[in-house]
Amino acid sequence: MEDSLYTIGILEQNFEKALQEFNKLKNNNITQISPEKIFTNGSEFSSQLEEFRMVEFGNNIIFPSNLKISSNSRPLTKINKKFDLLFQELLLIHNHLFLPCL
Repeated sequence: MEDSLYTIGILEQNFEKALQEFNKLKNNNITQISPEKIFTNGSEFSSQLEEFRMVEFGNNIIFPSNLKISSNSRPLTKINKKFDLLFQELLLIHNHLFLPCL
């Protein structure tokens, strides 16, 4: 999951909106189902996520972890029909004993 904190925040905002709309319609003759019964709020979502295995990445990691995954990578070079850059990239890959997959 890329940003758990952001997802929880969005769920909280939307849950609050649902509560507000429910309270506006409370005095209607039509019986409404409460938002607590049909929507998930942020804290409920967070507690449900703890039951699953997940990989969090990004800056807002909220679940404790005893394992760290490191990646030794770099962004791809934008070639855009610049074949001299492509040639340089292929030489760099070849010199590091990697097999290019095109």
